[in-house]
Amino acid sequence: MERLRQEKERLLAEEAAATAAAIEALKKAHREEMNKELGRTRSFQQCGSVSDALQKQHQLDVDSLKRELQVLSEQYSQKCLEIGQLTEKAEEREQTLQRCQQEGKQLLRKNQAREGLSCP
Repeated sequence: MERLRQEKERLLAEEAAATAAAIEALKKAHREEMNKELGRTRSFQQCGSVSDALQKQHQLDVDSLKRELQVLSEQYSQKCLEIGQLTEKAEEREQTLQRCQQEGKQLLRKNQAREGLSCP
């Protein structure tokens, strides 16, 4: 009877030791898996940080291009106004030139008419 009890205790001790070893193995595997996941999470966070940085840089670039476009648009509008004013002045000068040419032709005709009337 004593021998059976000792055998039973020995088997229970072996089973307890095997269970403890299995639990330790599970803990170790769990720790390793958690470390892998933690590494992946950090990697994703770093990628997220890179992505955020790229997005911020992109936004800065877009804002800069918008400002540049605004400046160019204002310069273009100013040049259009200048061209309009210069065109108007050119048309006025063209009209003045035509008027002067007409007056010159009239004076030339009058001069020729006078020469024709006068006796040499």
